[in-house]
Amino acid sequence: MSATARRASARYDVLAGLASFRPTISVESLALATSVFFTVFCNTAFWQRVAETGLLHGAGGWVTAASLFVAITALHTALLLLVLNRWTAKPLLSVLLLVTALAVHYMDQYLVYFDPDMIRNILHTDHKESRELITLGLAWPLLTYFVVPVAVLWRVRLKTRPPLRALLIRTLCLLASVLLAAGAIVASFQ
Repeated sequence: MSATARRASARYDVLAGLASFRPTISVESLALATSVFFTVFCNTAFWQRVAETGLLHGAGGWVTAASLFVAITALHTALLLLVLNRWTAKPLLSVLLLVTALAVHYMDQYLVYFDPDMIRNILHTDHKESRELITLGLAWPLLTYFVVPVAVLWRVRLKTRPPLRALLIRTLCLLASVLLAAGAIVASFQ
């Protein structure tokens, strides 16, 4: 076998290995991973505004940044733990990732934050106005914040647990998330 054929075979083996890679994780781990994704990648406008305020400067800046990161991630995780289970996790997260991709694009594009009034305005908009908002600039956010994460999401296998054990683990994770969020909020106000 020639060197070129060996390299091609090795590349094929790597790609075949990646294609068959399907990790098994718990719903709680999936909720945490999704929350970290939302905090880090989908809140760039928030992190930029926080940096502009000067809260992250000085000796306490890293503490404030870490506290905000932990609080936001823990709150996201707690909320996801309330609605996700083994059967609904993938469909719900897929829809949530699509909505998040759209929200991130429009927050970055128009430098706005979404609040209940903004959502009401979106739901009451007409077809002409909504068609004007769908541009080619939407392709990149949809790819990075929706298509790639959803492809990864659907490759993951979710663990099955006996019902009582699942309830106990979910309750402990939910409690830990709430306590972490509260602790991080208190630490950032110190």
